[in-house]
Amino acid sequence: MMNNDHLKNIEENYRKNRERLEKDFDPCRKFADFVPITFTTRFGGKAIYCHHDALLAAETEKDFLKERHIEAIRGVLKAWGMEFRGAKLKADKEFKLHICTHRPSLTRLKSEYENMRIDTVPDSEIERLVNAISKIKVNVAEKTWIVSTSKTLCHILPNLIPPIDRQYSLRFMTLPYDDVKFHDTKTIQIRNNSEKRLAQIFIEGMKDFFKNTEAGKSLVNSRKQWLVKPDHRGDVVGSFNTSLPKMFDNLVVAFVQIHRAKLSAKDAKE
Repeated sequence: MMNNDHLKNIEENYRKNRERLEKDFDPCRKFADFVPITFTTRFGGKAIYCHHDALLAAETEKDFLKERHIEAIRGVLKAWGMEFRGAKLKADKEFKLHICTHRPSLTRLKSEYENMRIDTVPDSEIERLVNAISKIKVNVAEKTWIVSTSKTLCHILPNLIPPIDRQYSLRFMTLPYDDVKFHDTKTIQIRNNSEKRLAQIFIEGMKDFFKNTEAGKSLVNSRKQWLVKPDHRGDVVGSFNTSLPKMFDNLVVAFVQIHRAKLSAKDAKE
């Protein structure tokens, strides 16, 4: 469990990195369009297709959290490399059964937040969202759930939940951008019983970015220009810019990549 001082340190690092992201917005925004290439290079062209396929199933009432949708979610998690890392997914049957168990509560959340964007969700509702998503445990090691759960929920409640990973999201939240550790490739370790609070901090910070920064508000106001609707043509030239939370994720990936390059260049000169 994290103590208050550690939490305050994380919140401060996250705030400073978001402020720096706003300053670096133009290069990050341009780089974000190439995030699909970064992902497809690592995981294959199937990554974007599976992402779009799962979102399409989420939009269709007859498929929402039914067999096709759940299979599509499992497919995108595997396409994003989940089976090749520590967060090994539950077996297919158990994976489906677990999500089906939570179908009523997730369907209710989808209905209640149908017309909301993350920047319009009341502050008091963020904790409720986090409480709901913390119950979804689709990986074998149930004590570490933030990665697999967030990547699952971003294909169930895409306008509210971002994918969170250890390489980019948690690095962006927990380490200062000018720290030497920020540009290494080690995944960020999570303290026991801290994931629920980390998820809340991350989502609150994402909401703050879209609601209270000029860069974030510009994305909200121009979303019709860059937001893409899921389709079945997603490939290496497709887009991950499918929602505000996913766009925030793309910006975070871009930010980390750009600052890694800057620190590496600085180290090379020295």
